[in-house]
Amino acid sequence: MNLHPQAVADLASEAIAQGPVPEPTLADIAAARAAENDNALALGGPPAPVAIVVDLEADGVPIRLYNPRGGRGTPVMFFLHGGGWVGDSLITHDAACRRLANRSHCAVVAIDYRLAPEYPWPAQVEDAVHALAWVRDHADELGLDVSRTAVVGDSAGATLAAILARRARDAHVGFDYQALIYPPVEPFAEPPLGPDPQSGVEHGLSVAEMNWAWKTWLDGADPDNEDIAPARTKEMAGLPPTLIVTAEFDVLREGAEAFGEALAGAGVPVVTTRYLGVPHGFFRRLAVYDAARAAVDQVAAAVKDVLDPIAHPVAQA
Repeated sequence: MNLHPQAVADLASEAIAQGPVPEPTLADIAAARAAENDNALALGGPPAPVAIVVDLEADGVPIRLYNPRGGRGTPVMFFLHGGGWVGDSLITHDAACRRLANRSHCAVVAIDYRLAPEYPWPAQVEDAVHALAWVRDHADELGLDVSRTAVVGDSAGATLAAILARRARDAHVGFDYQALIYPPVEPFAEPPLGPDPQSGVEHGLSVAEMNWAWKTWLDGADPDNEDIAPARTKEMAGLPPTLIVTAEFDVLREGAEAFGEALAGAGVPVVTTRYLGVPHGFFRRLAVYDAARAAVDQVAAAVKDVLDPIAHPVAQA
């Protein structure tokens, strides 16, 4: 397929969709972060009401809790945002998290981990681990049922989600489900995709930009490490049932789909869905892409089916 008209318009009009420039300065990165936050409402749409939305500190890590039930005993979906480990925030993914909570009837705990280059690897993994432990320790007062959990992430957040799922399995407190939206799984190894042949529009993420993100995050760390690259996981058996979402026009697509095949080969139940005509980064752009709303709803339904199949989802956009 060619790029969907929504993608052509989006990539042609939004310079921020082109990702970071090679070797940006800290000032460039700060400006890009501010622009992403400023554009969040236009890209995500008006915030849907959720029964409870509250910002908390989890062992020093900022988190945002979305509880669509407003009561007790709510299953939990932990969410890690994308942004190449250097950008994005609770603000940029607020619309997606609200929809995930309402459609899944599960609480969403969005984790606002520290960002590179100021805080390179493993700060992001450490923050996520600390936040998970804090939520588990305070589940009763938060109204959460941490015996039923999933971990979800998009892009760089999906890398972190996969790392958390492997760590949780090894610690015998595994998640019941994981959903990985276009995850980067292998440093410096993604195949190139050129511009769309019909529109001539460059896709939203280039190999050079992805490799810059890896380089900035790792800051010299050895990438041959399962706490960095999900594709380097030494033992995949016993990981939770997995949904992998990919975008047709994404340099990460082949690697993500190959990771799904590796999980399936190890006996992990895997569903992989490729959304056609769209580029990397579409998932949180609910006001831009029909596919974004469909993908968020797919993730929400998959998590609900595992964590709380009897509950009726909350009827909110």
